[in-house]
Amino acid sequence: MAALNFSKTKFVLPMIMFGYLLVTTSVTAATYELEMPLPGMAKTLSDPALYIRQFFIFGLSLIAFMAVAALGLGGIMWMLSGSVTTTAKAKDLILGAFMGLLLLLGSYLLLYTIDPDLTKLSLQTLEIYDISEPPGEADNGLTAGRTADNVGCKETYMCEDLNNGKVSAALVSRLNALPVDVTITETTHNHGCFAGDPCVGGAACSTSDHCSGRGVDIRISDLSPQQRQQVLYALNTDRCTEDLYFAGMPGFCMTAGQPAKNSKACKAHTDHIHYSIKPNCQ
Repeated sequence: MAALNFSKTKFVLPMIMFGYLLVTTSVTAATYELEMPLPGMAKTLSDPALYIRQFFIFGLSLIAFMAVAALGLGGIMWMLSGSVTTTAKAKDLILGAFMGLLLLLGSYLLLYTIDPDLTKLSLQTLEIYDISEPPGEADNGLTAGRTADNVGCKETYMCEDLNNGKVSAALVSRLNALPVDVTITETTHNHGCFAGDPCVGGAACSTSDHCSGRGVDIRISDLSPQQRQQVLYALNTDRCTEDLYFAGMPGFCMTAGQPAKNSKACKAHTDHIHYSIKPNCQ
């Protein structure tokens, strides 16, 4: 067995510290079935961090066992040595084993000094918070104008965006075809879309569908619950719909064309309907 001298054990402390950092971080996940479970570990886990924790403990136990075995072997070699060379090898083996044990103990003391919780090997569950998108400019409920197809606009520039091509023609045609007249409360502004343009806090700044002209916000305050359902149903069943968010009727929410009633984006849109279409969809 090779001697566990300092040159071969100097990386133990950084590895142990890295292991602790991994162990003390946990994520919420589904049940995982292991192809290679560690000794004493179940074949299924509810958290990947459990595997890292068990691997860390297994590694420490293995290192300690090897160090004790090296001590015993070094002692036997010393007792049975018949030459100076053999005695020197035995001493190196014993010294390397002691260094390994000291590093293990030192790593524990160092982590305990920094924070005693680092030595408990306990998994921490990250708490998930739903952060609603802050509203943009206050909606006074007034309609500043209407397009040629009688779609209402909160501000004049929104009607201009709808009429001059800044908003996708496919999106505009879908708004015009809705069974209920709607009012648009956002088009290409307030999402950091242009130089000097403000961005609504919490929104997808500069990358929003609004910036590419594929998304609009629809006022709900002037729609009855039945009218809202009619609008949402029409948009939800359209093949071009990419994102559709409104917390008031989460059953109609979609992300990337797939149902997303439990998504954060759906829950965050409480005072308007966000609607966008897929790129290049006609």
